[in-house]
Amino acid sequence: MFNLETDIAILGTGPAALLCALEAERRGRSVAVVGPVRPGGFVPTYGLFHDQVVGTPLAPAVSGHWDGVDVHTDEGTVALERAYVRLDSTSAAALLWGQLAARVVDAFATGVDLQTDRYVVHTRAGQTIQAHRVIDATGHQPVAVERVPARRVQLALGATLEARHGLDRPLLMDFRGEDEVPTFLYALPLDADRVFVEETTLISEHPPPSAELESRLRARLARMGWTGPLLVNERCRIPMDAGLPDFGVVPGFGAAGGLVHPATGYQLAAALNLAGPFVAALDATWDQSAEDAAQAMWTAIWPTSARRAHALQTWGARFVADLGRSDQAAFLSSFLALPRRHVDAYLGPQASVGSVAGTMLRAFAALPFHLQRSVTRRALTRPTPLVRPLLGLQEAT
Repeated sequence: MFNLETDIAILGTGPAALLCALEAERRGRSVAVVGPVRPGGFVPTYGLFHDQVVGTPLAPAVSGHWDGVDVHTDEGTVALERAYVRLDSTSAAALLWGQLAARVVDAFATGVDLQTDRYVVHTRAGQTIQAHRVIDATGHQPVAVERVPARRVQLALGATLEARHGLDRPLLMDFRGEDEVPTFLYALPLDADRVFVEETTLISEHPPPSAELESRLRARLARMGWTGPLLVNERCRIPMDAGLPDFGVVPGFGAAGGLVHPATGYQLAAALNLAGPFVAALDATWDQSAEDAAQAMWTAIWPTSARRAHALQTWGARFVADLGRSDQAAFLSSFLALPRRHVDAYLGPQASVGSVAGTMLRAFAALPFHLQRSVTRRALTRPTPLVRPLLGLQEAT
């Protein structure tokens, strides 16, 4: 019967899991990575701002660099002059796996038990891994971290278009259109003759089905004059308003740890930024109880200010989700026209409650009057979700 003993068992084989594994090995711990290994690299296409990846383990995987990105709405075009990069998913996976000495258990984890002095991980194949510490990085449906099911999600359908496209820099959002349930186009140039395009919903309680997304993508590309075969190679579903996890005895990281940004759906930047502090907390509490160590690790990625900021961002995302398309376009145009430091503070990973509240106030001041009235009405109708994180009356959950 298979039985493995290790210092740390890390559940998951995505970037968040492997970043934690690297950090643990740098601190001299033995690591077992538990999860199905996908040949050929990570599935998603990763684009993020340059300052979020520079100096991180994935910096060598950058394969495209631009001075900024554009956003189109029916209100006009906003140019965000902030350097943007693309990560090569195959190179990123090879880079992380190539540095690891971890034992790999190529099987789904199905459960974790905490015994007197160790964790026991069980796999679908009947294997058992005993570890002093466990990290759950298994994504949106974690194995050992309790999450409240999300009501609202973001769907995306991506494809590689082989045609001359004329884009000289990424299109972060093309939000033009008249559909009742709004979606937008994301476009990332791969080279002069290839572009990755993705039709994406905003946070939505009732998103269109995948077939409708593909139909919209094809129609949008036809209107833009792009032709050629469309190879759909990426589909994703991101729970957006699940709230923070239950901070239990198995600490989570990445999506399992609640690091998905409530407004954007991004989490890789947060994982790159927080893997070090997260594993450092594990190392610092090595001789403490599993319960105390887990709470220290949760606090490393979710200090009180970040929890409060997350609650404010979730409130804002839900407000925007409930607007009609034209009001969403007006909101986005007003928000993105704010000074860059405020936009960056709100959209970046693990923002402070002060920076998020400050940006929300500036965004409110910039909105058209009818949207200011909508914000005020919503805040007065249900003040608790907004007032409590602002005043620190309770931690964000």
